[in-house]
Amino acid sequence: MKETLLKLQGLQKIDNEISQLLKEKEEIPKRIEYFNGLIKEAKEELRREKENIVDLKKRYKESELDLSSCEEKIQKYSIQLYSAKTNEEYKAFLKEIETQKRLKEETEERMLQIMEDMENSEKAIKEKEMSVLEKEREINSKIEEEKSRLGKILSDIKEKEVDRETLTKTLEKNILEIYERIRKNKNGLAVVKIEKDRCGGCLNPLPTQLILEVKKSEKIHFCEYCGRILVW
Repeated sequence: MKETLLKLQGLQKIDNEISQLLKEKEEIPKRIEYFNGLIKEAKEELRREKENIVDLKKRYKESELDLSSCEEKIQKYSIQLYSAKTNEEYKAFLKEIETQKRLKEETEERMLQIMEDMENSEKAIKEKEMSVLEKEREINSKIEEEKSRLGKILSDIKEKEVDRETLTKTLEKNILEIYERIRKNKNGLAVVKIEKDRCGGCLNPLPTQLILEVKKSEKIHFCEYCGRILVW
């Protein structure tokens, strides 16, 4: 029976390793998705910056039209100024000229600011393009590492499954059925060691007599609280 208990321990160890590998396998696609999200986010920032400079160029052209309109009106009112027949007409034309000059000045200031914004935006685009390329290289390298890791995990799982099948063939059918039933009901943990006079599964204190019996390894003993197989 001691040999059987050792085999059950070995089987539990293999199952624990397979379980851990399966968890790692499930995490890899999530990490790859996260990495792809970082690339997408960086490209989205670059796209927004490019849209921004298109908008700035559009605003600059509109300002050019506004500036041209102001200059035309100033010229028109200046000509009309000298053809004014009354003092009121003269003042009205003069007021319009001053208004257009003020609008022209404001438009020129706006155009200067837009030019500065375009310059900054173009600089930001170049920096972001370099950043995106660098980030893509870095992240794609990490993704390849994850894919390589996934391949290794799949290979390890197959290897462990072969070891498991080989070991289960050496166990009696009824004992294997007991192990599988407990493992299914106890979240994958069927065989536990006694640790400081307690069950290694549920951590409840065990009777001294039961501990002594488990030490002998003459038969299979179960925790009276959680039902797991106890080993020394």
